[in-house]
Parts: sequence; structure tokens; C-alpha cells
Amino acid sequence: MINMDQIRDAKWLVSIIVPVFNIQEYVEVCIRSIMCQTYLNIQIIIVDDGSEDDSGRICENIGKEDNRIIVIHKQNGGLSDARNYGLKYAEGDFICFVDGDDAIDENFISIMMDKIIKCKADIAVTNYISFKTFPPQKEVKNSIYENWSSDRLIKEMLVSINCDHTAWGKIYKKELWNNVKFPKGKIYEDYLSIYKIAEKSEKVVWIEQPLYYYRQRVGSIIKSKIDENKLSIVKVASDVTNDICNYSKNLSKYAIYRQTIIYIKIMYEILEVGEYAFKSYQLEIMEIIKSNMRIFLECPVTRSVDKLRLKLLIKNRRLFVLSYRISNFMKELMMK
Repeated sequence: MINMDQIRDAKWLVSIIVPVFNIQEYVEVCIRSIMCQTYLNIQIIIVDDGSEDDSGRICENIGKEDNRIIVIHKQNGGLSDARNYGLKYAEGDFICFVDGDDAIDENFISIMMDKIIKCKADIAVTNYISFKTFPPQKEVKNSIYENWSSDRLIKEMLVSINCDHTAWGKIYKKELWNNVKFPKGKIYEDYLSIYKIAEKSEKVVWIEQPLYYYRQRVGSIIKSKIDENKLSIVKVASDVTNDICNYSKNLSKYAIYRQTIIYIKIMYEILEVGEYAFKSYQLEIMEIIKSNMRIFLECPVTRSVDKLRLKLLIKNRRLFVLSYRISNFMKELMMK
């Protein structure tokens, strides 16, 4: 059981960094979910990244209600730059990131910090719930938690079984962020940075209970149409794979698995634009996919459906695209 009196009066300060850009419809829900935390010793750093809507004013007004809130306004530099800016102002012993259109459970910090203290961990990781309207329907799960090594965390992020390679949904010891920054101008900033943080950690605690609320909305970066900016994931995935292969031979097959899954999805998005779209990227992606094909097919976490998609991509691209369309259609039906 959590000793709530002990947690409320905890000596450890947690800095929560909230990047905000043109999300006036959602930002108040996010900030108030943080203000309502049962863990009181928090610093809320809101970074308005040059919003052109009413987001900045909303943040300022809410900030007047709580002296734990700092509102920073800056020129637009992207999500990575906003997070890095927030890190400069972080005074906490621990760091947490919450995207400005998402929200967190009122016990997010309390439960995570309780497990960090009990397990003497460097990082706490929680499950998340996807939602379109707030509040989301909570999932009732046992308060199960596990101690992980850094290698286990990296593996789990690569195979996306119990966590993902996002900055949010985690609490970190601040010292892990020494000499680590989010790369400015990259839209897959989490993917590049979080693995470096994981490599620096020693002990990790994973919490099954979903405490982070991820908003699904039209217009998010990851769900946007394929373009040159989004295609930066091709190099990012390659860099991460090389880094992990150099870090641990035992993790190399999982890094190649993740890279191949990303490349298969990118190929689908390219082919939806046109057979000859982004031809140089197609050639680069297919060369890497073919060179890693055996490792991918033999990897213990590779699903049968992904093996089939890879074979269709190589042998029959029309059927490959059709299989993706059917899968996406079924997912949309399930969400209605």
C-alpha cells in the first residue's frame, strides 16, 4: 500500500515539463490533471512554443491559480526544442514529460514515485490509455510492478510489449538527462533520445496500471501524411539500430525487428501516395529490408502477419497495400 501522507510530504521534487503549441482545445484539461496530483511536491513547467492560437493566454490564466506553475513563452522551435527549454528550468530531483494535449491520472506521480523509492530505480515506466474524449474510461488492473534492467527496458521499447519509446509515461532521475538533449528539428525526437537515457540507467521499475492518458486526435505529427519531414524516420531508425547494435549484441535482433517494422509501415505510406513516389527512399528502405530479412523473420517477437506483409512487399506490392488497407479499416471499425 502507498503511504499517502508520506508521498504528499515527500522531499523529492518532481519537475513536469509540458510543451504547448496550438492546442487551445486541450491544454486546460492537461494542466488541471497535473495540478490535481496527490503528490504535491511538483514543479509544473509549461513551455508555450510560439502558439498562434489562444494556448498561451490559457496557460497564463491557469498559472495564476498555482504558484507551482511556471509559464515560459518562446519562439516556435518544435517539440524537441520546447522540451529542451523546459529542462533548463527544471529544479526537480526527477523529470517527467507530459504532452500538452494529453493528461495524467491524479495518482500518476504518487504511484510512480512510490515505486521509484521502494525499488531504488532510476526510471519508472507506466502503461497508458488512448482516448478521444476526456475523461477516458479507466482500466481496472492490479497494482503489479516489476524490476527491470536497462537492457530489459530497451528490449520492451523495441518490441512495444509493455511500453514504447516515448518521453511521456515515464519519470526519470534528473541526472540521466545530463549531456542528453532532444535533437531539434526532428519529429521523432523521442526515438532518438530515450534509448540513450535507457542505456545510462541501471534500475527500472515497470508499473502495469495505466496512469498516462494519450489523446488520439487528427493533426498529430505521427498521424500526418507522408512527406520529406516524416521520412526523417528512415535515418533516425537506422541511427538507433546502429547505436543499439553497438551497445549490446543481445539486443541487436530486436533493434533490427523494430527498424524493419517501421520501414514496412513507411513503405505502405509511400505506396499510398504513388508507385514511384519518393523513389530514392524506396530504394534505400528496400535494400535495408532485404539485407535484414533473415534476422527479422527469425526474430522470436515477429508476428505471422508482419512476416506475411514483408513477403507481400517484396513479391506483390498491390496485395501488400490492400492488406494494410483492410487492417486499417478493421481498426477504425473497432474504435467506433
